[in-house]
Amino acid sequence: MTVTPYKKKDGKTYYMLKAYDGVDPKTGKPKYICRRGFKTSKDAHLAYSKIIAQNGIKTSKKLTYQYVYEMWMDEHRTQVKESTLKADITKFELHILPTIGHYLIDKITHKDMQAAVNEWSKSLKRTGKIKTAAGAVFRYAMQHGYIDKNPLELVKVPKKHEEKTFENYLDRDELCTFLATADEILSEKWSTFLHLLAFTGLRRGEALALEWSDIDFDLGTLEVNKNLSKAFEKAVVSSTKTQSSNRTISLGKTILDRLKAYRDVCESNTLVFPNTSGDHITMSQPQRKTAAVCKKAGIKHITPHGLRHTHCCLLFEAGASIAQVQQRLGHSDSKITLEIYNHVTRWKVREAAEIFENYIF
Repeated sequence: MTVTPYKKKDGKTYYMLKAYDGVDPKTGKPKYICRRGFKTSKDAHLAYSKIIAQNGIKTSKKLTYQYVYEMWMDEHRTQVKESTLKADITKFELHILPTIGHYLIDKITHKDMQAAVNEWSKSLKRTGKIKTAAGAVFRYAMQHGYIDKNPLELVKVPKKHEEKTFENYLDRDELCTFLATADEILSEKWSTFLHLLAFTGLRRGEALALEWSDIDFDLGTLEVNKNLSKAFEKAVVSSTKTQSSNRTISLGKTILDRLKAYRDVCESNTLVFPNTSGDHITMSQPQRKTAAVCKKAGIKHITPHGLRHTHCCLLFEAGASIAQVQQRLGHSDSKITLEIYNHVTRWKVREAAEIFENYIF
């Protein structure tokens, strides 16, 4: 199949596709299906996919994984945010395409993909995400009749038992030390920023996108309705991560008073946490500030997202219900909430026997 641009009399550029359709049994000559008038190359590729699905066109040229990836990407880029698109393109260009891009997609086997996943796992921590991305192209190929089954379906990601789990959270005492140190070494803006993450469980991007109009000081609430992310080397404000991430959360007196005090001393600006030019702060700065506080405080290293995990766990320990924590953090499923809590409080399982014996005796 080829897609070729051409110009009409009005000077505008359109695209035409030409696809091989086997051999005419009467004449013995090759048959072709041609379509014209597409406004974009993408429209032509989509039309070709539909024709194949409807008519089962035979292909004279075998399709490589990369060729199908490019057709899939034409659709995918219209369905996701810029930040997600950037992350997906990186996965393919750095890992997937160099490994299997040149393979004929209908010749890729389960054995090929297990070998690829095994190789990726040697140098990557999140091999599962690479596998998921690669599988999206195989599913696209199945939908359009290029292959009969997904060779990734039964592939397993090797487990790395020797790796130590990164404990990206703080206990209550560590959090108090962290916040006191932030007050000691950081500006009021940055200290308030880290306090806000700890007291609300906001995502880093949600806090960076926050505007003063999102905070109701009379009602003591904060409206989460947008997110800052990095896409193609620039900061992009978009909708929140998921629909459930749009939420209104209550603010306790401590953080509310702190925000009021900070508002009174900061320069007038729409953003709660602007940079020196009045624009959005870069996504990397919270990471550096958090690392500096951990180092000065002499506690284990966490990321800004670790303050969100900390908020989740301490809420449970304080007696909050699953539904309360789920709504506050903006999780679409309570399973996500429980997975975080179970992951970061495994050590509490060891206390169960002692708690029981203390109660009985």
